[in-house]
Amino acid sequence: MALDFEEPASFDEKSDNFDENFVRVRSVSVQYVDSLLFTDEHVQRSRSSSVSSSPTSRNSSISSIIWEWGRRLLESDAKSLNSLASGGGHSRKSSSTSLVSVGDKEEEDVWQVWGSVVNEWDTLYKKKTAFVKDLVRRGIPNHIRNIVWQLLCNAQHCPSRELYTDYLKSASPCEKVIIRDIARTYPEHEFFREKDGPGQESLFNVMKAYSLHDREVGYCQGSAFIVGLLLLQMPEEDAFVVMVRLMEDYRLREMYKPSMAELGLCMYQLECIVQEQIQELHMHFQAQSFHTSMYASSWFLTLFTSSLSLQLACRVMDLFLSEGMEMIFRIGIAILQYCKEDLLQHDMEGMLRYFQKEMPAKCEADPDYLINLAMQVKYSPKKMKKLEKDYTSYKAKEQEEMVELRRLRTENKLLRQRIENLELESASLADRLVQGQVTRAQEAEDSYALRRELASLKQQQLLMEQELERSKRKIKELDEANSQHSSLDNQAEDLIQSMHQELISVKLREATKEDTMQDLLHRIKELEAMNRCLKEAYPENTIILIQEELIAVKLRESEAQLHIKELLKKISELQSQLVKYVGDSAANHINEEIKNAEKKGNVTELQQRVAYLEKKLNESELKNMKMELEHKNVVSDFKKKVTLLETQVKELADTNQAQLAAENEDVKILCKRVTELQVKLAEERELNKKLTSATENGDADANHNTDKSYKHISHFLETLKQSRNNLSTEDGNFEQVYKLRLSPRDIHPPSKIELIKNEVNVQ
Repeated sequence: MALDFEEPASFDEKSDNFDENFVRVRSVSVQYVDSLLFTDEHVQRSRSSSVSSSPTSRNSSISSIIWEWGRRLLESDAKSLNSLASGGGHSRKSSSTSLVSVGDKEEEDVWQVWGSVVNEWDTLYKKKTAFVKDLVRRGIPNHIRNIVWQLLCNAQHCPSRELYTDYLKSASPCEKVIIRDIARTYPEHEFFREKDGPGQESLFNVMKAYSLHDREVGYCQGSAFIVGLLLLQMPEEDAFVVMVRLMEDYRLREMYKPSMAELGLCMYQLECIVQEQIQELHMHFQAQSFHTSMYASSWFLTLFTSSLSLQLACRVMDLFLSEGMEMIFRIGIAILQYCKEDLLQHDMEGMLRYFQKEMPAKCEADPDYLINLAMQVKYSPKKMKKLEKDYTSYKAKEQEEMVELRRLRTENKLLRQRIENLELESASLADRLVQGQVTRAQEAEDSYALRRELASLKQQQLLMEQELERSKRKIKELDEANSQHSSLDNQAEDLIQSMHQELISVKLREATKEDTMQDLLHRIKELEAMNRCLKEAYPENTIILIQEELIAVKLRESEAQLHIKELLKKISELQSQLVKYVGDSAANHINEEIKNAEKKGNVTELQQRVAYLEKKLNESELKNMKMELEHKNVVSDFKKKVTLLETQVKELADTNQAQLAAENEDVKILCKRVTELQVKLAEERELNKKLTSATENGDADANHNTDKSYKHISHFLETLKQSRNNLSTEDGNFEQVYKLRLSPRDIHPPSKIELIKNEVNVQ
């Protein structure tokens, strides 16, 4: 049966008669449900007689779907009325399938046709598939669309329906991502606009349930638009079952997997079709670097629900459920053909804006034309299979190349590590070589410093010998002086004793003089007292007598003072004589003692001091003897030090020769190692050439880095050779300088006499 639908009038022209037409459609649908209910038993009998192979459960499920459709008809009416009031253009108000005819006769025919199709779906869809597809292409009525969609995807036999309530009770790891994306799904539609409203809650429940049902896929962002479109037509549970069928039977699961391999295949197939059928547009896309994934990835991920209006998206879903992924390719090519002239006028950014804003409005203006244009697109399943094989072979080859590239990269990484190890080894060898040169230079400096120290010690030895001779002469003089002092000591003792006796006599005389002075002073006081008495008694005669007596006393006093001065002069002469024999310091000390003795009048202390001075002289002689012994010990120590220095110089010469021999052996080992490194580098360069030929397109930068590292190593090896030659020349020069610096005196050790002289000079 074929039906011709008239072009519906616009909503603005029939705004006055909309309520009347809607009531008429409502009454027709109720009559159709009643007829279906009354004829259900008759239909079951006819189906059981005509189709013996179909089970009775299938008939009962169809009848249950019809009963359920009748129950939910009022709910869908309320939802469609809400969408009419929203004025968004994505509802039944502007749908060409809900107002499919103007006359009541044609509406009744459409309902009868779809009623018979739904009632006898199993037999009719198998026998008259082309007829059902033609009906779907013309459009499914909005009130029956949810049932037809479930029948098209065979959702009534899905076992996942019973698991939906269990999924709602569980927690999903994708809940945060789902909540974040819900607000961006149909943000302008009234059903999903309210935050935490019934629309967003239903969308969250379905997406959460599917993320738990298929944990490999989980949640993908584009799937929310498809679920939202399903929720506008059916309840949550039915939408979940239809979504499961879409994923399992319509290639959407492979497209939503984390690898998105199916999406890449679809992009490749669409690009090949565009290149074949719309060459001018394909060339424009290539010129603007406008890749297929930039405009078509959302078509396949959301089935045009995010790119077209809801009215047109429902038509696309009708065709997709009926004929599969083929209709997505057809509609995509039809859109490109429809918008070809506009796209050729834009650059890349302009084309992006065009696909987002202008293209949906242009397609919504005449959806039937777009559907008819899609039906006229050349689509060959064989060619699509061939493109799929080409893509899989290309991907397999690309995968092999990636595996080979990864292998080459790992091998290149290992080679780099080997190069780094060789560089480190060569650097360590170079460090050892430089360290050897530094140690040799340091040893040369040390030997030179030792030679200088040896020369200075020899000079000090000469000075010590000269000093030793002078000290010997001085010792002889001191010995002679000591012998003279022994004779002078006896004379000094006699002189000191005589001086002590004379000093005692002088002190006694001085004491007597002091007594006489005291007596005279006492006498003067008595005379003064008598004078005062005489002045009182006989003033004239007594004064004269007193004056005469005073003159006599003063004369005696002057004589005593003169005598004291003579005694002091004699004491000074004695002191000068004592200084000549004893010395200034001892004389001063004796003067101090004499003064003390004069004050105290103690002659025995002077005798003790003389004994102390004699003891000091003996101690000085002992010190001189001790100094001579210490001098001899120092000379012997210096002899030992000189012998040690001679042995150290010999040992240094031996160690220098041994180190020179060892360093020559190290240089030979380094040369041998350098040749081995050169051989290894040649082998690795040959291997690297093979690798570069294999990875010429994939890893050119890495090979360039390895070539640079090889050049760096070769340059480093050349510097090693040059340093080796310099080292050999430096060894010859060092031996010549060492021979020139060593004088015959340095080569032959000094004699013991010279060492003793040097030690004496140092002392």
